[in-house]
Formats: sequence, C-alpha cells, structure tokens
Amino acid sequence: MKFKNELERNTFEIARRVCGDEASIAHNQALQIEVALAPEVASFIGPPKKEIEVITAGFLQSPGVKLLISCKQYRNSKAEPADVQEWAAVVSTMNKYSQTTEFLGLVLSPGGFTSGCEPWASSYNLGIIPPLKAKKLDFSLETSGQIFERVLVAFGKRLNFPHEILHEAPQFYEFVYHMTEQFERKGCECKTIWRAVQTAREGLGVFVPRACADFHGQNHYGNHDHDARYLCHLF
Repeated sequence: MKFKNELERNTFEIARRVCGDEASIAHNQALQIEVALAPEVASFIGPPKKEIEVITAGFLQSPGVKLLISCKQYRNSKAEPADVQEWAAVVSTMNKYSQTTEFLGLVLSPGGFTSGCEPWASSYNLGIIPPLKAKKLDFSLETSGQIFERVLVAFGKRLNFPHEILHEAPQFYEFVYHMTEQFERKGCECKTIWRAVQTAREGLGVFVPRACADFHGQNHYGNHDHDARYLCHLF
C-alpha cells in the first residue's frame, strides 16, 4: 500500500491497530455516499480540481458511527482555516447524504494550526490534533501518533454508552481536546484525567467519584491501554 507521507502511514497503522479491519484508506477517490433511493457519488472534484485523501475509522461496537480523518503534513507551516473548512465540507456532505451512518471528523497536523482554525473546528464539531488550546502547538510525528491513538481508544470506549451528544457542536471538538491536553506537559495531573472522565461520561446522567488518586506521572502518561481500561472501569 502506498502512502502520501509518513504521517499518513503512521496514522493508518494506528487506526488499523485500534480498529482492525474497520479502518480503511482512500487516495484521490470519489467518496461513496448514501441516499434514500439509490447510491450516488460525491467526488469533491471540480474547477479547480480538488483531491481528497481520507482515512476512515469504524468501530464494531457502534457500526453506525465512523471517523473521517484528514492528515496534513507541511514542511514549514501550520494548517490553516482552509484545511479545516475543507474537511468540514467533506464531513457535512457525507452526513447530509447518509442514510444509516453518522460521521465525525478529525484533522491531524503535527506542525500545529493557526489561531483562525479554532472557531471553524469548534463550530463544525471537528476534532483537531494537536490541541489548539495547548501551550505547545506543534509536536513530533511520534507524539502526534500517541495523541491520535489515545483519542481513538477513548472514543471507542465512549461508544459503549449513549453518545448522541458528541454529534452536537462543539462536543466532539471538546472531547478530543480534553483527551489530549495533557500532552503539552511531561506529567499528567489528576485534574486532567478528571476532565477527560467528565467529558466521556457527559450525557449519561451518572455520578462519577473523583477517583484519580492512583494516577501519578509515568504510571499514567503515555499508557493508552491503561487509560482505556481505567476509563472503562470507572464506567
């Protein structure tokens, strides 16, 4: 399989590791959409020509929900509002014509985002990695992959519970942010985990005790499987 760049390769490998065969990738291809009467195609190609690469992550526990992932890797610049707007158009079109599937969007840009991206991402409910609100706005390819994996694992766990609220802007945007904000520092404070748990439990109407005493420094930071098991245990 050919990849556009190392970011795309790394992102797809993580998606395949977390989601198995429910993860797929398409290069410069028309996106298949669903309508009530017959299948149609949304190509996103016109004057000027626009090519779309998309990684799709699905989850067996909730086959009606899929993440559409865009990888933006620039040598000397950050992703700009146009990149976020482009993906918002893709996700909006897919949802507009979808019959049974609900789509959420995620944009990865290890080099960071310009400040104008946040209002677009939040209003269109797109997750962005790295988190735009963080003090550190750009990360290595490896760290960006760790952030993405954390989000994917946590989102998969979240789908075991009522999750309709995540489709309301800016809930998914905030979910991704709260699951990734600790990467801006070396350690992980309990209050960050608590906010992540609050985000994950939002809409369930169940009280969660502030049970973060066992989490300190390296015991938690960067251990994605441990995070997922802990969140699942709280639920």
